[in-house]
Amino acid sequence: MSKLALVYWNAFGLQPISEYKFHPKRKWRFDYAWPHLKIAAEIEGGIWTNGAHVRGKHFMSDLEKYNTAAKLGWRVFRFVPQQLNNGGAQLFMAEVLKGAIMNICSRNHDEIVFDGNHCPFCIYIDEKETEIRGILSDHSKMVNETP
Repeated sequence: MSKLALVYWNAFGLQPISEYKFHPKRKWRFDYAWPHLKIAAEIEGGIWTNGAHVRGKHFMSDLEKYNTAAKLGWRVFRFVPQQLNNGGAQLFMAEVLKGAIMNICSRNHDEIVFDGNHCPFCIYIDEKETEIRGILSDHSKMVNETP
C-alpha cells in the first residue's frame, strides 16, 4: 500500500486490514477490508497486460467471489493500481468510509453527548477531511511538478 493510502485511511482511524479472509469456508481474501463496516477494496492488476484475473477462468472466479461477498452483506469497490498510486482510490474510499461512519453516527445521535449542534464524531470527521484534502493537494502538486 502506498504511503499516501496509509495517511488517508489512517487519518480517519480506519486502517484497513490487508488480505482479509472474509468467507468462513473459502480461502477468498480482500486486498483491503474494513470488517466492522463490511467494506472492502480490491486492486485489479494486469488489465493492460492480459493478466490472469481479466481472462475467462479467473474472471469468472472473481465474479463468484464478489457476488458471494455481496450476498454476505459486503460492499466491494474495485480499483486499478494507477488509481491507488495517484490517490484516486484513497479519495474515493475515504468518501465511502465517511458515508458509512456518518450513517452509523446519525442513527446513534440520541446516544452521543453533543457539543452545540454537532456530535463530536461529526466534528472530528470534518476536521480530518480538511486536513487530508490538504495532504492530497500537496501530493498532487508534487506528482504534477515531477519531470
